[in-house]
Amino acid sequence: MKKPILLTALGAAACAAPAAAREQPNILVILADDMGYSDIGCYGGLIRTPNLDSLAAHGLRYTQFYNTARSCPSRASLLTGLHPHQTGIGHMAKKQHGEEGYRGDLNDRCVTIAEVLRTAGYATYAVGKWHVTNQLSPSGAKDNWPLQRGFDHFYGTIMGGGSYYDPATLCRGNDYITPENDPAYRPETFYYTDAIADNALQFLTTHHDRQAGKPFFMYTAFTAAHWPMQVPEEEAASYHGVFDKGWDELRREKYHRMRQSGLLDPSWALSTDETVVPWRTVQNKDFEIRCMEVYAGIVSRMDRNIGRVVEWLRRQGMLDNTIILFMSDNGGLASTSEWRDGPLYTQNYPLLSGKGSLCEGGIREPMIVSWPGVAQPNTRCDKYLLIEDFYPTILEMAGGKDYETVQPIDGISFVPLLTGTGDPSKGRSLFWNMPNNWGNDGPGINFNCAVRNGDWKLIYYYGTGKKELFNISDDIGEKNDLSTRHPEIVKRLSKELGDHLRKVDAQRPSFKATGKACPWPDEIN
Repeated sequence: MKKPILLTALGAAACAAPAAAREQPNILVILADDMGYSDIGCYGGLIRTPNLDSLAAHGLRYTQFYNTARSCPSRASLLTGLHPHQTGIGHMAKKQHGEEGYRGDLNDRCVTIAEVLRTAGYATYAVGKWHVTNQLSPSGAKDNWPLQRGFDHFYGTIMGGGSYYDPATLCRGNDYITPENDPAYRPETFYYTDAIADNALQFLTTHHDRQAGKPFFMYTAFTAAHWPMQVPEEEAASYHGVFDKGWDELRREKYHRMRQSGLLDPSWALSTDETVVPWRTVQNKDFEIRCMEVYAGIVSRMDRNIGRVVEWLRRQGMLDNTIILFMSDNGGLASTSEWRDGPLYTQNYPLLSGKGSLCEGGIREPMIVSWPGVAQPNTRCDKYLLIEDFYPTILEMAGGKDYETVQPIDGISFVPLLTGTGDPSKGRSLFWNMPNNWGNDGPGINFNCAVRNGDWKLIYYYGTGKKELFNISDDIGEKNDLSTRHPEIVKRLSKELGDHLRKVDAQRPSFKATGKACPWPDEIN
């Protein structure tokens, strides 16, 4: 693998920073998995998340933060600042496509944020889910494992989902381990969410003891709340009775909570999602309620572990110089399996659809930033951002703006939003291209390409060539297709979308399962 070109000017920029901002901050990125927009407490949810709520109370909540709708592309964009196709992970981390944009493995034309920050004097740590490589053989290549992509230490899983009690591809550094043979961590009862936090604290403790004067960057990627639905019984039991009303009434409660907190415009009426069956028609209500209790327990357990890390930083006197960013990789999955219908245990209300969809429910997620002394506490930001924006933002937080990579990054720093000095989202277009191979054309998970500029969002359906246009500021639930009323906007956004796909070289892959192909730029405009 060709060695990437690394940072050239961040260190010098940090040295030239004003005296008040000269000390490089610690940076803690926390990523949740498959979590709904309104699941956590500070976004109107019924799940108890006091630690995330506290971070929001001391920082900013973003209402229009976007990811890529799926796990691997979101992680690739977060780590590199690029559109997923530019990293080689336009779809999933699997060896299934020959085209460069869909190789399923980080390519040698992207530079991870850890590679950059390490050259700028940071100690770099990763714990949890990696999921940006298809190199899974214990004796094979490991070019794209964390230690080879800029991290000093790693504990976690290389692939995506798996058991919370015995996760597949569990690693310490470059070596596969199991909960039973790990030389450094053997709790009485292993639970992966706990293990991620425990090992994060081990790394931080060692860092504090041996490198106290050195800033750290820690990437903490939980698998919560990804399937399988597994949690210690006491967590699920703590939610007995909370969801007994059923999701229709719970959606109404969320609506009022979100209005009271300012997350929903008071003029918006209570919306519904036709893909969710009415509660009164559900046959096995006890089972559905149990699924919601287990899901809530998974999220609560993650929140408790986030609180443990934050409290450790507080006790060490490090919290005031630590920037904490929390987000999720995609919207909540509305069934127990990605491959069949199943019980609904999360809602992305008031957004339409969920994971894998380019509807708002698949791509819009909670995002919290705590930056003591800079970000105003208990504030809300309604400007829109994309997950690839974290890369330039974190580098600017670390002290510099000027850096050189193999290809120009696609993300834009949102530091001006945090400091109240500007709006980088003004006039900007966001783009998505998410091929899926479930084989159905229609609403839900099979939208393929989308673009948003200002209030307008265009969605393109692969296979049918259908285009839909929504005014997101007035129609957050994407109910009213305005494409026939505004053909000039459809034409303008179609050209932008096609041009962007050419820019990022989003080639046409074919899928064996359906024989269908993703949209090619010329088909869109």
